[in-house]
Amino acid sequence: MIKIPFINETLTAKYLKDHFISYKTTLENMKVHVKYQKVVDYLSTGPTLDDKKIKKILIGDFDELKSAVSVIGEVDEREGEGFHRLYYNFTQRKRGKEWADLIGVRVCPYCNRSYIFTLKKSGVRPQYDHYFPKSLYPYLAVSMYNLIPCCAVCNTAKSSFNTYDKITGKEIFMYPYKDEYGNEVSFQTSYEGDFRCWLGASDKFSLAVKPVTAASEDLKRKLNNTSKELHLRELYEKHKDYVKDIISRTYIYNDDYIQSLLVEYPVLFRSTGEVKNFVYMNYLEKENWGNRILAKLTFDIMREFTD
Repeated sequence: MIKIPFINETLTAKYLKDHFISYKTTLENMKVHVKYQKVVDYLSTGPTLDDKKIKKILIGDFDELKSAVSVIGEVDEREGEGFHRLYYNFTQRKRGKEWADLIGVRVCPYCNRSYIFTLKKSGVRPQYDHYFPKSLYPYLAVSMYNLIPCCAVCNTAKSSFNTYDKITGKEIFMYPYKDEYGNEVSFQTSYEGDFRCWLGASDKFSLAVKPVTAASEDLKRKLNNTSKELHLRELYEKHKDYVKDIISRTYIYNDDYIQSLLVEYPVLFRSTGEVKNFVYMNYLEKENWGNRILAKLTFDIMREFTD
């Protein structure tokens, strides 16, 4: 899980302008339907729809979304109806097709395994996962912070998994605008008796995503659900050949060798960090993990073997 930066004020204002009128009009039409009564009541003050409340559900942060879910609960709406139709319209508009690119997401934040580039002329774009699934909470179908640009594999795997626990009132899945693997979660190897694994010469090892001992119980629970639903362990097992290369490089490019490259190529490298990025062909700095696939994996395996 790679954290997504919060959306800037300019894009937020444009998003609200794009959706406010259509969302409010949809709510007006829903007043006669009993199944939408809780939604209409939640977004009204007295008998009148409240513009401020509508604004909050469209561009409000995670706490606003969770508050709506806790009060309104699940709503049964079929594809093609009200809120689902609003989401479909969003995906067909220019800004919807370019949204992931506009907010700077080019690698799937859920798995960090796939590029999700946007090609404007061809209409190619990432898929959008609804963190709170639109099949259960359709009134959040076009809520800005409920849309997670992601790869097809993760979107399919997560599907309509309910991220909200009605009993505890807590989310039970990692949320990319708030949660991340960071330094509290790491990829680790475990070996099956073949010493060549320590040299990157054998793939007789397994990979796991594990929390550090000091990680909170809340994070551990969310990590477990996220890893399970997205099949992260099984998917990362497919990258053993890549991990082998990382392990080999930790031996070939030891500290002395890296320092020699820094001295020998001052035009190319300004720091040991830049040399390491070159050696491992990835970004090892935490703030750049979202710019290249497998960056977090690369950093963790490199650290495991250099430590």
